[in-house]
Amino acid sequence: ISMMGLSGNYVLFLKDGNRLAGENNGNIDYHRLSLINADRIEIVRGASSVLYGSNAMAGVVNIITEPQIEDFSFDLLSRQTAFNTNLTEISAGIKNGELTSRTSYKYDHTDGYDLNDKPSDGRTMETHKWSQLFRWTPSHSFEMEASGSAYKNHVDASLPLRNNKLNDNLDMVIKAKYHINRNSTLEAVWHQDNYRIFEKDGHNTELQYDNIFQNARLVGSIKIG
Repeated sequence: ISMMGLSGNYVLFLKDGNRLAGENNGNIDYHRLSLINADRIEIVRGASSVLYGSNAMAGVVNIITEPQIEDFSFDLLSRQTAFNTNLTEISAGIKNGELTSRTSYKYDHTDGYDLNDKPSDGRTMETHKWSQLFRWTPSHSFEMEASGSAYKNHVDASLPLRNNKLNDNLDMVIKAKYHINRNSTLEAVWHQDNYRIFEKDGHNTELQYDNIFQNARLVGSIKIG
């Protein structure tokens, strides 16, 4: 991906305002992204380095999660295409009084592409991602939320002099929000996101890349008058 003439390592990706860790050939690992629970995507073009640092010189992409409104919801997305490609996403949510829970799972498999006519020179990939969200709303003015996801991506290079890879990620978010009035809120968030890349050579696995974010922030949106 590129934006404003700059490459993907200058485009910052956020999910509900929390930055995503990890780089894969200069971009984030797009297989981590899931749109089955997305409400909208906000794109800010141009430098946002003052707010987010040098990763946001080209722009910012923020994926906003859809709130759980119904007492029960179930969503299923499945797509079958060429090269044995299968993308399936499932999401189920429950809202019961003060408590809300939503569980999601993503499976993505593809035999990828053939570099030539040799059957051995191909590339396969398999992705698994589990996500869980809990929300507690004891009153109209206060709510707490805990969410997290676990992700694994297996890549079979099937090429000479190139090892197979395993990419994994674990992220957690704890959030508290207080509504001062209808137009003003205070929000405290702690977020940890850890992305790793391993190379697999037979039964041996070696860590090649490890990137972890631990961020805390306090945000206030206050309107006077």
